[in-house]
Amino acid sequence: MEEHQSQELVIVKPEVRLLAISRGVNGESAQEVIELAARNCYQSAKAMTPESNPRFLRSLLVRGHESVIEHASATFLIAGGSRAFTHEQVRHRMASYSQQSQRYVGEAGFKYIVPPEIARNPEAAKRYEAYIESARRLYAELQEIGFKNEDARFVLPNAVESRLVATFNFRELRHIFDLRLSPNAQWEIRSIVAEMLKIMQKEAPIIFEEFILDEDNCTAVRAGTLVPCSEAQSKVRRIAKEFPRIFNSLSEPENFPPLSHIARCYNPDCRKVKAEVGI
Repeated sequence: MEEHQSQELVIVKPEVRLLAISRGVNGESAQEVIELAARNCYQSAKAMTPESNPRFLRSLLVRGHESVIEHASATFLIAGGSRAFTHEQVRHRMASYSQQSQRYVGEAGFKYIVPPEIARNPEAAKRYEAYIESARRLYAELQEIGFKNEDARFVLPNAVESRLVATFNFRELRHIFDLRLSPNAQWEIRSIVAEMLKIMQKEAPIIFEEFILDEDNCTAVRAGTLVPCSEAQSKVRRIAKEFPRIFNSLSEPENFPPLSHIARCYNPDCRKVKAEVGI
């Protein structure tokens, strides 16, 4: 492949763009919509103030009351991902997808993704490129002799770029970030989902603040998992003594990780602390 073709046809970095996000009819943010929905459960809308949102949302997350965050959603345009990526992504079924069709869209000039490990190996990269170009030629030949896209597409490799519009509620996004930003997840889906997380941490910081992103490796862990059991237990007990209601302390962001740790931990001692403080 000539150099100018490589620049046009090889995907260097995927594009992830936010197309839409939940807003209330009066312009409320997605996080305010979640608070309104949750307060409906307790008929406590009168207690809602501009300052109440962070504490209230953190208390929902610590208690595991995550059904209410399904009322907010985000829609992304994802371009520059391979068909291998989209096959993985659409396994997350609590979502809506609209994907570029290979039946109605001709793929003679398709762009493609090169796995980094292959790109770093000159011999493998050469053979990979030769295979891609042979698939491109065969696709074009099938079209030339009269076959429709829907039949010619059977020779296209998983490396072909696809474009996806995807809508997720916030609860499903948290689930996706847990699974797909694990070091065990595949490199391409990690790189794309990491971009989604960066966007959501700007748009809904309280809902997604506990994910600590390692941009270099496109991995993330929850902040609570970084807090040792003993530290979490002692801090939560201390908070419980200092405040009449433990969740008042969630106005202070530094208190969220230990509370989140105890809420998620299966250590018997942490579960005991959880019961003591009423989480």
